[in-house]
Amino acid sequence: MARPPTIPLPYQKAILWCQSRAPKWLANRATLQITEQEAQQMQALTDAAAQSAMELRRARERYRSAAAECRVHTAAMREHAGGLISRFRAVARTSATPQAIYAAAGLCAPDKRSPTPAPRSPSRFDVTLLSTGALRIAFDCKHPRGVRGVTYRVERLVSATGALDGGFQFLTTAKTRSFTDDAIPPGTAVAIYKVTPQTSTRDGREAIHMVLLASHDLLVASALPQAHARAA
Repeated sequence: MARPPTIPLPYQKAILWCQSRAPKWLANRATLQITEQEAQQMQALTDAAAQSAMELRRARERYRSAAAECRVHTAAMREHAGGLISRFRAVARTSATPQAIYAAAGLCAPDKRSPTPAPRSPSRFDVTLLSTGALRIAFDCKHPRGVRGVTYRVERLVSATGALDGGFQFLTTAKTRSFTDDAIPPGTAVAIYKVTPQTSTRDGREAIHMVLLASHDLLVASALPQAHARAA
């Protein structure tokens, strides 16, 4: 096993080590066969190292204090600058020459945002007959990136004979990709649902799904014929 160094490597321990020995070396210089000048030089170097270490500690304390003060001032600067920038942008939005406002403030004009795409059309409908006689209808609908806040307008057309007469009537607005129809008129043979995805600014393409009801005990779902889908 290697022996540890005689003089410790960390500077604090090295200074303490020399401080405890330099006076002895000066007092025992004859026994140690060193000159008084060498012993005094050792003491002077040890004192200088100790003084430098003390200055280093003080500098670190000053640094910590200055760093904390800098953080406080920088936070205040950012907050004030952010408030002014918000005002500059508000002025630019109502100005006939917004580029001049941004140039005077040294800011980049915002990029023109491309219009948000429309929500996509629902697909893969799944129909469940509940024990209450109501229909629970779920569907998939994955939207493009950036499309948020989508709701689904649900309209319904019912027929007791299977003839597709009449128009769609509003049923509900679904906030999720499913809805329940618990108000199916007695004797309904066919229920057709039109689901339109919508945001606050745009509507997507509607999807139409037909449910064949022989009775409330038998449920068959199928796609609506394309001819009627176009007519709707």
